[in-house]
Amino acid sequence: MKINGIQRVDQSYKTTEAIKPQKASKPSLQDSVEISREGLQLNQTTAGISSERLAKVEELKQKINAGKYQIDPEKIAAKIASYYQK
Repeated sequence: MKINGIQRVDQSYKTTEAIKPQKASKPSLQDSVEISREGLQLNQTTAGISSERLAKVEELKQKINAGKYQIDPEKIAAKIASYYQK
């Protein structure tokens, strides 16, 4: 038995070449962060923050930068436990 038309099928596969992916531009090697307008506004507004809180935050920043900030794991565990016991 002779099968005719195989060449036509074979030719249809040859005419449709695989689409090669285009080279993308080189990815940036640097990380970047974009802050929304709302985020910038939150960062710039300190009217709602008390002076006591600002003083405490500044004290914590200084301790962290000096390497003297100590974390009390028992206090953290107690706070976590009290949160989930509600």
